[in-house]
Amino acid sequence: MALVMAIGIMVVLGLLAVVITTYTTAGQRTASRSSAGVSAYSLAEAGINNAMSILAQQRNAGFQSLLPATLASANTSYYDGGANGKPPYVKWWGAYNTATTTWSISSIGYMRNPTGVSRLITRRINVSVKVRPALMQKTNNPAWNYIIATRTGTPKGCDESLDNSVNIQSPMYVVGNLCLNTPSQVTGGPLQVKGYMKLDVNTNVGSSGAPLNEVHVKNGCSYKTGAFVSPCTPTQKVWSTVVDANPIDLDLPTADFASWYVNSAPGPRQPCTTQSGTVPVFDNNTTWDAPNGSVPGVFNLVPGSSDYSCVVQSGGTVVGQLSWNHTTKTLPGNGTVFIDGSGTLNYGAQNIPIQYAGTGTIYLGGTLLFQNTQLCATIAGAACDFPHWEPNSRFLVFVVNGIGGNGQQVPTGDSIQLVNSSFEGGLFGTNTIELDTHTQTEGPMFAGSEILDNTVHASTWPLITVPIGMPGTIVTDAPPDPPSGFSG
Repeated sequence: MALVMAIGIMVVLGLLAVVITTYTTAGQRTASRSSAGVSAYSLAEAGINNAMSILAQQRNAGFQSLLPATLASANTSYYDGGANGKPPYVKWWGAYNTATTTWSISSIGYMRNPTGVSRLITRRINVSVKVRPALMQKTNNPAWNYIIATRTGTPKGCDESLDNSVNIQSPMYVVGNLCLNTPSQVTGGPLQVKGYMKLDVNTNVGSSGAPLNEVHVKNGCSYKTGAFVSPCTPTQKVWSTVVDANPIDLDLPTADFASWYVNSAPGPRQPCTTQSGTVPVFDNNTTWDAPNGSVPGVFNLVPGSSDYSCVVQSGGTVVGQLSWNHTTKTLPGNGTVFIDGSGTLNYGAQNIPIQYAGTGTIYLGGTLLFQNTQLCATIAGAACDFPHWEPNSRFLVFVVNGIGGNGQQVPTGDSIQLVNSSFEGGLFGTNTIELDTHTQTEGPMFAGSEILDNTVHASTWPLITVPIGMPGTIVTDAPPDPPSGFSG
């Protein structure tokens, strides 16, 4: 009996040993697989870091050629003795979406399977990386150093007219014909006219004591009802150091409303990260609606009795801002803003200047009206300090697509109207820009035509850098944001 019991106990102990050995071996395999999985994930992280290192070294990270686009063509990096397709290694690649300026980067880490199975252990990481152009870019289009009027073919011949005490104190470029009506003058140059120029009584381009630096009029000048003469002469009331019939060809900028609808911040696709007060409605549907936008009403960017703030951040960095403080009378702004509707600047006190800070571009799908408002980059006393404005550190540009009429806030045909106002900055109108009633501006203007009337003074300033959203800007500086949207 004792022998039988001993044999039974030995069998049970033997089976227990087998079970313990089997369990221990399985646990070791599981632990080994888990450790290999952690290593594969670390390799995948290294692949993401490799891709980010390449993008971060570029002035402009927005080119597909920087990374292979698919797994089949992926870069392979070997570690710890891996080589020739044998692990450990990582494959990494990325696809660039030019419409959203965003990389979709993927990385797969590969480790040998410690259980002896031929199938490798893999871990994958996917991230998104927004390429965000620097807020200021180098000036690469001389067009923005001019006041530009592009209209041609006007029935009465005057594609661009200067009326009623207008003084153009800056370079001007007219694609069609230019007419100076009594009394008006041009005192800044160069003046480039691709058509002809007509001058009425009490008008002049330069003067005998202060000639312009350059005048280039392709089809000649006429004073009063006289014959056209080319090149223009003092007999036609034109004085300039250089005068000829050879205006330059400029690469005229175009506004990419569709792209900035997607990529603006803040805007329809990138709302405020933090906000306070009543911020603009950037859009009320999912598309840019030409010609006047879809957002009803008019948003006052500088209300007299309330504040608002909209800030967009990426990885803790402010990438866009539009704010207003009515107490300090400041309009901080950076980046490119898109409102698919109309805006106004109506502080209500023309003798009290308000100041913007930063550099940026505001796109409006509708129209823009300045009324009884001084919006200044710099202030001296109770007015904009035009002589001392430094646009390379403070520069605001409005890019406006709408057209007046049919209940819009500006006259028929206008995109932008300034009435009894002052502005230091840039204006781009798809249609007409109209300056009325003791208005003064400094900065580039671009439109089909400019209506300049009633004691208007307009001048530009040579630019070294410009806001990224300025039409025609070639992006040269566009670093990547930190990666986001991790998945795997």
